Order: sequence, then structure tokens, then C-alpha cells
Amino acid sequence: MEQIIANPAAKRALIVNLVQEANTRNYDGWDLNFEASPTQNGRVEFVEKLASELKAHGKKLSVTLKAVEAANEKYELFDIASLANLDDIYRFKIMGFDNNFAVGANIPNAIAATNWIEKVLDYMIYSQGLPANKIQLGLHNFSRMWKSLGNGKYQIDNINFRSYDFIAAQSLSSVLQWEEYGLNEFGQTVPSEEEWVDLTYKNFPYRAYVGGAKTVEKRLHFLQDYHLAGLTFWVLDNQEDPAIYDKITDYFNSYAN
Repeated sequence: MEQIIANPAAKRALIVNLVQEANTRNYDGWDLNFEASPTQNGRVEFVEKLASELKAHGKKLSVTLKAVEAANEKYELFDIASLANLDDIYRFKIMGFDNNFAVGANIPNAIAATNWIEKVLDYMIYSQGLPANKIQLGLHNFSRMWKSLGNGKYQIDNINFRSYDFIAAQSLSSVLQWEEYGLNEFGQTVPSEEEWVDLTYKNFPYRAYVGGAKTVEKRLHFLQDYHLAGLTFWVLDNQEDPAIYDKITDYFNSYAN
């Protein structure tokens, strides 16, 4: 992608192809998800042009964004304030998870502490101007787990994500625990509000943090708190906690009333 964006002819060809494909397949539009880049150069301009040309054909562009804080924006793909000025983008989908890596990859920790989600939304909306009425907050319905090495040491699982069903299958005799508070990357105690469980897999002990129904329920309020356009959910292999949908339904029914 870096080479394409740096090459005017290749960039133009990609935009033309995306517009043509959306028309040919009668899509509503595209969701653009870039997650790795050594530079922000040319990213916003590419998105601006693609959004404009899709709109001219009656199509929409949404852009999926990693959750951004002030301290890490320079390492991310986009300058958020510049994106916020693009009127032709239909939706911004913020991936409100993966904060566990901030405390260290090999330290079991909440995948998306609620304290961290609040900081992300405050920064992206209030500091950088991303329009709240275009934002869908992404919540995790997957799990991550860490292998216990003994003496309080852990190593993150070599598979990046695990489904809820996978965790449940390994921990049938265990009950999901609830973490009200955890530690952030500065060693401070902050609200985390996420489920976790100790389990055995291939005869080794593991600890897993889980995006189950209670975890999701504790994050639904961000929709109203920040007047967002909606919520979206990252699900692995269609194996999420089925009770999530009852929580979502109850929330939206109460919200409508």
C-alpha cells in the first residue's frame, strides 16, 4: 500500500478499480482498513479522493481506525484531525480494543479497559475533532490468552485471537471471573471491567481475558455518553458469547424508551 500511495498512477488505478467494483457488485460502498504503515504520508489525501469519487457514484466510504491516544498518534496511520475535516466519509469505526499490549505483550491484562476507551474517545472526539455522529465504537467479542510460566511469569499465546467458544471449551469446570480494576501501562489502578478465567490447554495453565456478555454490557453506555452513531463488534469465527445479543437488545430497548 505504501508503494501504491506514493505512485500517482497506481493510486489513481486503485481508486478507479474500487469505484468500478462497488458499482459492478452493487455494493453500498467500502470499509477501508489499513493497519500497518511506516508513515502517514499521503494517507488522508488518498482517503479524501476515494470518498469523494465513491460519493459521486452514490456510494459510501467508512474508515476503520485503530484507537488513538495523544501519546501514540504519531505512530499510527492517520492524522486524526485531518481525517475529521473530510466531509465525504460516511463512518469512522474505532477498534476499541488491543490496549493489553500497552502494558507489555506478556502480561495478562484487559483487552480494552473501560478507562482506556474513555481516554481514546475523549482524545479522538474532543481533542482532534472526529465527529461523534459518524463514529461507531468497535467492541471485542473475542479473547486473548497467556501461558503461565510459573513464578508469576506469562507468555502470550502464539495465536493472536481466540474465540469465546474456544475458551469455554477449555474451561468448562471454571467460572468466568470479573476484574473491576486493573493496572495501566504506568502501574496505576484504573477501571478495567473485563471478564477473565484461568484454564488448562494442552496440559499447560493459561490465563485468558474474555470479551463476553458482561464485558460488552459494561461498554454499551459509551454510545449514549458520547452521542455516537452506533456500535460495531469484532467477532471471531461466529463464535461469540450468545448472551451478548440479549444484552444489546435490552440496552437498545431501554435506549429507545
